[in-house]
Parts: sequence; C-alpha cells; structure tokens
Amino acid sequence: MAEFKHEEKEFIFDKKKVCPVCEKNFTTKVLKSSKARRIGSDDDLRPRFEDIDTIKYGICSCPNCGYSASHNIFDNITNVHKKLIRNNVAAMFKPVDRSSMEIYDYNTAVIIHKMAYMCAAIKGERYGEQGYYSLLLAWLYRAMGENAKTEREKKKHKEDEERFYAEANTLLSKAAMTETPPIMGLSQASLDYLLGYMAFHFGSLDQALRYVGAVLPATVNAPQSLKDKALELKEKIQAKRSVS
Repeated sequence: MAEFKHEEKEFIFDKKKVCPVCEKNFTTKVLKSSKARRIGSDDDLRPRFEDIDTIKYGICSCPNCGYSASHNIFDNITNVHKKLIRNNVAAMFKPVDRSSMEIYDYNTAVIIHKMAYMCAAIKGERYGEQGYYSLLLAWLYRAMGENAKTEREKKKHKEDEERFYAEANTLLSKAAMTETPPIMGLSQASLDYLLGYMAFHFGSLDQALRYVGAVLPATVNAPQSLKDKALELKEKIQAKRSVS
C-alpha cells in the first residue's frame, strides 16, 4: 500500500487579527496545535515535520502595512515602535492580497520573514530577535535548495542560506553575550549548542568546542537528545582539529 500523505493545508488555519500598527483587520496562517508530527531535526536544530515545513508559518505579517513579527510577540509593540514602522515600513509598503492562498509557498514565506527581519532592525530590537529571523531565513533557503530542480537554483539558494546563516551567527553570538535566555524560544543549552554548531560550520573549532562543552555537563538542564547531539558534534570537532 502507498504511504498516506496529508495535505499541508490540513495543518494550518486562518486566524483573524487586528494590526496594532495600522489597525486594519486581516487573517494570518497559524499552525494547528499538536497537529503536525515531528520526525527529527537537522544537526543545527532545524526542525523537520511530516508533510509540512512548519518554519513557513512562524511569522504574523500584516498585508496592509507590512508590519511583521513572530506570532507570540506581534501584538507587543510600543507606541514609539509603531511610529517607526509607520514611517519606515508602512509608508513605502504596497498592500498584498494573500486571501486566496491555501498555504504559503517558500517565496511567500521568505518575503514574510524578510519583513519581520526588517521590522526588527528598524525597531532596534535585540540581537536575539534579529538573529532568530536570520536563522529562519537560512533554514527556508536550505529547504528551497533541497527542492530546487536545477543546479543553478541550488547554488543560488545555497548562497542565500550561507549569507543569512552568517548573519544569524553574528547576531546570536552578540545576543549570547548581552541577553538572558530563553531567546526567541531558545534555552541556554539550545543556544550554546546552536552557536557551537555554527562555529564548527564556519571553521572556528576552538570556539565551537567551548560552546559544545557548555552543554555536556550532567548539571546542565538540557534534554538527553540535545546532549547526544552535542557529544556527536564534539567528536566531529575533535576529528577535524586532529587533521587541521
């Protein structure tokens, strides 16, 4: 028997919102709680779910003025920040109609996440929020590369992935030094592991070892699955150091 696959639209629903910036009504796509089945993660903690890429749906984006942010902080905007968004985003934003979309394709998801990144930068938000959006964009481009049909497309998506990955590494590293976890849902242990993996990815092996070493002690409050990943990464780092 062929394996049954769910349609992506089964995992999401349209939620009515009022934009705190332009005060207009709109709908945003939200994941149904506990509906999607997690099947694992990449080495850098990018989550993978069966029949849907949940990363596409983490941002709430007003189609009328462009204000965008993670769902859980979308409504938490000060009057000063509202003014900044009105003057620097809404004044130049061309409204879009997403009402006919059953799901977000990757191009739409990338646009929405870039809007969230831009809004965070304009508001002068903490490094952690900006870095988190950069990381999500890198993961989206990775997914686009995995689904690309030509080598040219794969190369372009890989370049975009690496660009935002480097940006995420820089910003999240600054966040680790100036902010107190959890940072955009990342616990201290998850952040240390992620920064360790990124340092390894970019060839900073000593730095990678320090970050990963912070995850492994028995006193660290972290799931065993994360500690297992940290141990595997430590072995990779040490192997690479031995041949450097």
